Amino acid sequence: MRKLFRHDTEITGSRRRLRLYLALSGLMILVIFIFSMMSRETSSEQSSWMSDLLAFFTGLDWEEWVVRKLAHFLEYALLGCFVAMALSQIAWRWTDALQLWLLSFAVGFLDESIQMLSGRGPAIVDVWLDASGMLFGMGMTLLLVFMYQAFKQALQNIQ
Repeated sequence: MRKLFRHDTEITGSRRRLRLYLALSGLMILVIFIFSMMSRETSSEQSSWMSDLLAFFTGLDWEEWVVRKLAHFLEYALLGCFVAMALSQIAWRWTDALQLWLLSFAVGFLDESIQMLSGRGPAIVDVWLDASGMLFGMGMTLLLVFMYQAFKQALQNIQ
């Protein structure tokens, strides 16, 4: 089986951008883990603050648990965007994207384990939300990259 991001992987884009997106991916995982290390009280305060902010902008009443679940999804969607942008800089295959998506389950599991150690309850549904967010972020970003490259190619063919 081919390793992901081997040293001999063909870089089709910018090496600098590849490093940037990999660093942003690592930083995003670190941010996710830092949020998971927060105590139950601190996390609840943040969720309450975000509920109030969303209510102000939307005029809707946001339950704290909905905000928490949305946060899980959006954190991992952003991670998926960074990972997909890194993928877009190399000659990748669908199996590479699949491996990265499957890795999101492991990251989500670690995320929930950290929450358990910080006095908050772990939930398997959050791991599924994390993986769903990662899949959404990767899928949308890869779709946009593909559309951009197709548009760019079409413009070159016109000239």
